[in-house]
Amino acid sequence: MEISVSIIVPIYNIEPYIKRALVSVYTQNYKDIEIIIVDDCGKDNSISVARSVAKQYPERKTTFVKHDYNKGLSVARNSGMAVAHGDYIFFLDGDDELPQTAISNLLMVARSNGMPDIVVGLIRNTQGTETTTVADYVDRDFSSFPTLLEGNNDIVLEMFDYSAKNNIPPTAQNKLYRSDFLKKHSLYFLPNIIHEDEKFLIDISCYINTIGFLNKVTYIRYINANSIITSLSNTRSMENWLEIIRNSYSSIEFSRPLLRISYLMKEIENKYLELPKEATNVALKAKRNLYQLSIMALRKRSFCLFLSPLFLLALPFRVSHFSYVNRRLKEYYSWKKILKYT
Repeated sequence: MEISVSIIVPIYNIEPYIKRALVSVYTQNYKDIEIIIVDDCGKDNSISVARSVAKQYPERKTTFVKHDYNKGLSVARNSGMAVAHGDYIFFLDGDDELPQTAISNLLMVARSNGMPDIVVGLIRNTQGTETTTVADYVDRDFSSFPTLLEGNNDIVLEMFDYSAKNNIPPTAQNKLYRSDFLKKHSLYFLPNIIHEDEKFLIDISCYINTIGFLNKVTYIRYINANSIITSLSNTRSMENWLEIIRNSYSSIEFSRPLLRISYLMKEIENKYLELPKEATNVALKAKRNLYQLSIMALRKRSFCLFLSPLFLLALPFRVSHFSYVNRRLKEYYSWKKILKYT
């Protein structure tokens, strides 16, 4: 069976890199690929370069989507998803590139494992003249993973367990997403935030039941000084984490809610030490929302609805992330009368 893939490439002010990215897509050794280029109304000549590259490969199906005004990366990806026809969807940032066999290698895993919800490979990280696979969240080795992981509980553990070095990277790129899986559960990117990948991952974790792993590099990521994530301020980053938390309350209805919460707590606390003074109030709001979310989750997990949150704090958590949330909740009850959350 031939499997079709839609590769979505948002374009916004990436003129120096877009040719490299698109050529790497058009020269894939897998043929049944639809390339969707989303024009997010940049101010340079990126889209002109993209059209020029597309004309060189008339045998490939290319769809151009144009926004009326700049709407951001989340909406650009959503716009691409809305017109995609492929069995799987793949996201490529316009300043990165793909190895020539990326899609065919990922699809080998998909075919041999019954078309999983998601298939993920490894990312090679490149900065300047340095090329390495060692760079914070892109440092992964799936050799210890099974080719296919089944069951929502186990997959969620691999997504959010901070104690695991090789947990699934929280990036939207470099993953094949089965189109009917995304459509069935109305999964899309939350607009107007900068940590859209992490929010997308949290939403996916509520429904995913199968994921395939490929222990080969299928994505080359370039770190550019002017990229959004590289240049964003700590204050803006924390404000966006707060928005993600507020939009994640429904996730406690699904499996392992406290694991998701502990993941968010650690994301906040890892950044909290580096925050300038003007961002600390935003961080405190974020922590308060997490504490409230934790209490709701604990209540839902309890066999007795009449137990108070204070009593629940005494429950013995056998898993490390449960203990982590437990400690943070104790801290909250000890200090909430002193700290003034604004």
